Amino acid sequence: MSACEHKYCPECGFHLEGGLIFETFLEKYGDREKARVAARLYGATETEGRWGKAIGIYDMERDMTVEWMCPECRHTWKR
Repeated sequence: MSACEHKYCPECGFHLEGGLIFETFLEKYGDREKARVAARLYGATETEGRWGKAIGIYDMERDMTVEWMCPECRHTWKR
């Protein structure tokens, strides 16, 4: 299960969705077209695609994220 399937930490209920990716780049560049281009690099549009707050636990040998961790309570769960 991916981090984006969890809107809240299964342990403490912390909200794991961040802000819109497009809005981040709009603030950074102050230009809608530049923000659209940058957001597309993350698979986002003006209205879809949010940053995630869950921390990925990466296994170098398996070359993949194997768990997620809540930044609030540090609870981990399998992906």
